[in-house]
Amino acid sequence: MPSDKTSTLSGITFEQAMTALEKIVNEMENAELPLERLLEQYEEGMKMARLCDEKLSEAEKKVEFLTTPAPTHNPEQEVAPLAPRVTEVSLF
Repeated sequence: MPSDKTSTLSGITFEQAMTALEKIVNEMENAELPLERLLEQYEEGMKMARLCDEKLSEAEKKVEFLTTPAPTHNPEQEVAPLAPRVTEVSLF
């Protein structure tokens, strides 16, 4: 069962996750935190980094889809329809 933090991550935008990640990094670099708090911050930072990576991957796929040209109709590549199969029946 997902925790409350996990379920709330889905509603976070890329920009919000980046801001949270920057805040975490600054706090870890500039504050003298106890080891336990550093580990908590590291874990939260990794969640934000993964979320950012997922959001970027989604955006990349969307851009790729939007920029890929649609297949064109080429009549030369069409397969000719099958001729109807006729079976002769002889009554005599």
